Amino acid sequence: MSLTVKPISANLKKGRQHLFFHIDPYVECIVGNERQKSKADWNAGKEPRWLDTFSFTAGSPLMRVVLYDKDRITRDDMLG
Repeated sequence: MSLTVKPISANLKKGRQHLFFHIDPYVECIVGNERQKSKADWNAGKEPRWLDTFSFTAGSPLMRVVLYDKDRITRDDMLG
């Protein structure tokens, strides 16, 4: 059995925008031992959109979805 996931958009409540730094969100989906990440929506702020599609071999009935802020210098920040 396979599972297809297509993250479309988000309306983020967490994360701070600064004058020089914007939130660059991306999605990480985890199903069982499989982990896939979207491309970051650079400078999207709190309303990102994605065009990625993930395919999993659904060996687990659970899926975990985590949003991160992509950082170029420091470690990526988890948004939720």
